[in-house]
Amino acid sequence: MEKTDTLDLVPVKPSERSVVLDALRGFAVCGICAANHPEFSLCVFRSAETAAAMPSAGIDRALRRLPCIFVDGKFYTLFFLLFGVGFSIFLPNAALRGGNA
Repeated sequence: MEKTDTLDLVPVKPSERSVVLDALRGFAVCGICAANHPEFSLCVFRSAETAAAMPSAGIDRALRRLPCIFVDGKFYTLFFLLFGVGFSIFLPNAALRGGNA
């Protein structure tokens, strides 16, 4: 059996973190939560009769498409883009430290 070298795992130092990337990641995660809010609140699973009986049925119908226009898909794209940027920063740093990615 071949012995492999292992590195001690330690958290990234605050000075090595990118505050802008972290803030954008947090913004993207909040947007993803907003996009999934109808599923979290279970309102998409109610029947048409139940939805029509709600006091806010008129406004609900009018506002139902706003999240689709302004939220859906946009934050997933931002999050995946930021993941790629973070990974492109990680690879050269790992090579400089002598570790494998």
